[in-house]
Amino acid sequence: MKKTIIFSAAILATMAFVGCNNTKAKKVELKTENDSLSYAFGVSNGDQIRQYVMDNDTTGKHISAFFDGMEAGLKAPEEKTDDRTGMLAKNIGNTLGLQVKVGLMGDSTIVTDYKLIRQGLLNGMLNDTTQMDEKAAQDYLNTVMRARQEEQRAAMKKKREEEMLTKYADEKLAGEKFIAEIAKKPGIQKTENGVFYEVITQGKGAIPVDTSIVSVNYTGRLMNDTIFDSNAQSGKPVEFGLNGVIKGFSEALKIMPVGSKYRIYIPQELAYGAGQEGGRIPPFAPLIFDLELVGIKN
Repeated sequence: MKKTIIFSAAILATMAFVGCNNTKAKKVELKTENDSLSYAFGVSNGDQIRQYVMDNDTTGKHISAFFDGMEAGLKAPEEKTDDRTGMLAKNIGNTLGLQVKVGLMGDSTIVTDYKLIRQGLLNGMLNDTTQMDEKAAQDYLNTVMRARQEEQRAAMKKKREEEMLTKYADEKLAGEKFIAEIAKKPGIQKTENGVFYEVITQGKGAIPVDTSIVSVNYTGRLMNDTIFDSNAQSGKPVEFGLNGVIKGFSEALKIMPVGSKYRIYIPQELAYGAGQEGGRIPPFAPLIFDLELVGIKN
């Protein structure tokens, strides 16, 4: 996560409770993750602007001017200043005021605690590392925000899958019935994770592993026999890494010796699941491949 001097949240009301003349480093109480994020955000940004604000300042007046300017920028963003410290401070204050409706670092689920951000800024500017130095603050922000983003992506994915399950319930059921019928056919075998296959020709060459790059000929079909992909027209085998294809396709190839030709039946959960691949493959579609392993390029 890139370090930026950006603040956000509804903080104007809290300013009344923060002493404008407070320019001393002090330890703060961090009860929640939200508290820690606000404080760490302040520390990280405070460390960044320390040299800019405190350059040749032995009196501490630049720090006072900075916070005065920041809070003035919150209250009166239209006012201008030619002072270097004041300009930076007002820009930050303006940003605080403009992002009232946005959560900290763009995350609407994080309520900004202005008091903790301000003290974090101050401690960072004074290089007070009692609770957290700049590296620890930035590492904490990166770790927590990355985890929160992953949780949000997972929640969005789950929600989308639930919506797709409702919308395509009949199609999913039809696919499951199709695979169940395939499993009953004579000569059909099954891999450990549930890919069904029938051997057309059994080769005698080497067998690929996860890291292999393979050369194959293939034709992919839907259960209604519609071809959605094939290299037959080019007349040349296709090369790709086994770790770059869908799970069912990779699993089938890892049991095929070079020279083999199999017909494989991949259940939707080992294919694209609720996804729609390029408009050619509908959600929850089982896939059928006529597959020839031509060679392995390790």
